[in-house]
Amino acid sequence: MSVRDRIVEEAYTWIGTPYHVGACLKDIGVDCAQLIAGVGVACDVLHRDQVDAVPFYHIGTAAHTKTGILARELSRCGFQRKRVVQVVPGDILTFRTGMDDGHIGIVVQPDRLVHACWRRAIYRVILQRGSLATAHRCYAYPGVD
Repeated sequence: MSVRDRIVEEAYTWIGTPYHVGACLKDIGVDCAQLIAGVGVACDVLHRDQVDAVPFYHIGTAAHTKTGILARELSRCGFQRKRVVQVVPGDILTFRTGMDDGHIGIVVQPDRLVHACWRRAIYRVILQRGSLATAHRCYAYPGVD
């Protein structure tokens, strides 16, 4: 099984995990950035010490400021930026939530994404169809071609 296949398979196992800001515990709680971290650690493409060093980030920050924190932290952790049109399953997509990238998810099929978000006050990691058209940036996990 390829690393990309393992990333996709691991992302699916997080579906149903409740949303919780700053948490990274499968079946207990996770936010969008920590979902990326948890999957990466489980697939041995990220090290826990890398993601523990990421500063606290809240989606609301991107709505009002252009900090570049999400792109900066992805780069610091070794994620490789790609063109969005080159996206393949196992890649990471970021989405603008105001002035800056404020949301992130894992592509699991050409038109499907696993991400942690809230809907109608029910916080879950969900599979969402059609999100790819609104993606802002695309990244590959470190060392994944």
